[in-house]
Amino acid sequence: MRSLILLSCLTALAWGQPAVRSPDGLLEMTISADNGKLAYAVTYRGKPVIAKSGMALDIQDQQNFGPNVRIAGARTGAVNETYNMLHGKSNPVRNACQTLAVDVEETGRQARRMTIEVRAYDDGVAFRYVLPSQPALMEMRLAGEKTEFQLAKDSTTYPLILENFRTPYEDGYHIMPLGDIHKD
Repeated sequence: MRSLILLSCLTALAWGQPAVRSPDGLLEMTISADNGKLAYAVTYRGKPVIAKSGMALDIQDQQNFGPNVRIAGARTGAVNETYNMLHGKSNPVRNACQTLAVDVEETGRQARRMTIEVRAYDDGVAFRYVLPSQPALMEMRLAGEKTEFQLAKDSTTYPLILENFRTPYEDGYHIMPLGDIHKD
């Protein structure tokens, strides 16, 4: 089984897009570095849910980390555990997913490194950025995250539209296409 996982991981790297599928195989997330720009995409039953979307971190007093990178390696794995919660409706809780860790390196002078850890569940995907200690990042202040979420189609949304951030956050939800929501 390990040789099969390693073979699929090496095949994904040869294509330049490491991927992970949910345990039921219906949901898939891919990571790419086409033309040096880090991106991801998500499909469900082979149809796009999140189109290719950029990934980058805005590090204070440094260049963004995400452009000018290459994929240096990838590792697959799985989580299958059950645990008890003290409170809540679901007990015991089952945590089952397929995992992917993608090692990314900058191609420029700084040669900073990071790992993107991905989890694919039957009902969703999640990822996080992990930056190891390294000479180019001995001290770091994250100024912002530049992760994009380019939805593949104009979905129906239920936003809470408020005048500003000083409201009591109470109002009715509106039903509207995602494209009708103003960016601000």
